[in-house]
Amino acid sequence: MKEIITIEDYFLNLSEIQFEKLDILRKAILSASDNISEKIAWGVPTFYYKSKYLAQIETVKGGIAFYTSPMTKNTFKDQLNAYKKTSKNSVHFSIDENIPADLIRKMINERILEVK
Repeated sequence: MKEIITIEDYFLNLSEIQFEKLDILRKAILSASDNISEKIAWGVPTFYYKSKYLAQIETVKGGIAFYTSPMTKNTFKDQLNAYKKTSKNSVHFSIDENIPADLIRKMINERILEVK
């Protein structure tokens, strides 16, 4: 397996459905602000606002994971009730369910306010 250095490298290793779901998540994050950058950190796509950590995404067994701050996750806990949560900062989406792009965008906007 090729070493993952860029976002494109990460996406090359995905199945078609994983690519589709992760791409929706990625685009929702990037659409929140023109000041969001992305790179591979800790082996997965990681997003920053003016060099401050916002979120990460990755494929996990059976789905897609989205990681952000515990404070952001807590702010949206009612809207996240339908989704699996495995830690204080993660939300998992089944490969069979739709990615809630609008909710992700709102969460990223909230996270941006936290890091400003």
